[in-house]
Amino acid sequence: MNEILKEMKQGNYDVFTFFPGEKEHQVLIQGNSYKDPGEKLDYNDTGDCYHIILFKENGEIIEQLDRYDAILTSPVDYLSMLMEQDWYGAIFRKTTTSDAISQKLFDNLTQSC
Repeated sequence: MNEILKEMKQGNYDVFTFFPGEKEHQVLIQGNSYKDPGEKLDYNDTGDCYHIILFKENGEIIEQLDRYDAILTSPVDYLSMLMEQDWYGAIFRKTTTSDAISQKLFDNLTQSC
């Protein structure tokens, strides 16, 4: 696991993005917090629920765009595993305010397909 991901595991981020960079095999990774976090939804003792948006890139074309919700014990470990399989996307902690934000990204990506 690279150093950025190790640092991210120590933080308490609501959103994790991992998008293609300008160079081949470059991934731009970022963690952010919601300005208005709202209240967590659909979590349990295992972990928090997240909106997950994934895609693969073929040149500059987005392929295999998918969106789903899942409970994750460690979103950073999940993100790391996805990156190893050449997936890109975003992971949003599911809250009372998160659906609009994740839907906006999904709509933007859909237009790029």
